[in-house]
Amino acid sequence: MGGLSAAYALSKTQELRDSYEVTVHQMGWRLGGKCATGRGVNKRIEEHGIHGFIGSYFNAIKMMRDIYAEWGKPETHRLSTFDKAFLRLGESFFWERRDERMYKWHPDLSTLPDSGLGFDDVDDLNDIFVWLQQYAKVIRHQLQKAADQKKAGEDQKFDVLFGSLDVNLDSLADALSSHSAQISITKTEFNKQVFTANGEFGTGFGGGQPPEVTPPEDQQRFDWETYKAFIDSPSIIPQGTPDKFRRLALRAEFLKVLLRGIRNHDVES
Repeated sequence: MGGLSAAYALSKTQELRDSYEVTVHQMGWRLGGKCATGRGVNKRIEEHGIHGFIGSYFNAIKMMRDIYAEWGKPETHRLSTFDKAFLRLGESFFWERRDERMYKWHPDLSTLPDSGLGFDDVDDLNDIFVWLQQYAKVIRHQLQKAADQKKAGEDQKFDVLFGSLDVNLDSLADALSSHSAQISITKTEFNKQVFTANGEFGTGFGGGQPPEVTPPEDQQRFDWETYKAFIDSPSIIPQGTPDKFRRLALRAEFLKVLLRGIRNHDVES
């Protein structure tokens, strides 16, 4: 897939085609590597790893939109457009190991709040805090939905698992969004100093190194201390907890693990 992407990038305009001669070397007779597909005996598509086109791979999806537009098949063709070839699916699945067995569960994603981000927003998605904010919003949405659907007698277990989670997630999502906006301002300022109007490197480089852009102190770091208690709190899931509560608690724990990793390993910088 990487080789085909490179071949496309080096040949997608007439100017590039005039500059480069591109040859693709392929192992085997089918093009596509891990994304090669074919139809089996039951006429169903079989593939090696087309998960490269799940919704979170925005760059891959945007590239495929461009390729279908370039392909220019007539409207009567069964795969003439990206939207004919790639259908939205509102369901995913997770594997969970429990009692020495593996269980598959299907969270319905079709009811999640719209992030407002589209396939053309690739340049705005390179900040980990954008993804964390969206994930926090998703957990909070599912938490509220579970609270509305809990049955009589489940209140105590629900409160034990999710006591202060709702308030923390709401505040955390706002904080992550604010920090992401601050990072965006810093990047914009950096680009102004590094690049000239025509996209070339500016003349202010010393020995070819980009200048250091130091934002105000309060914009440099995420305020981890405010959320320390929440991020470091263990998620204790009592025995016999209903599946829908336990699985929601596991998702919340996953968010905490991500945040702990970013903080402890200083991924932010």
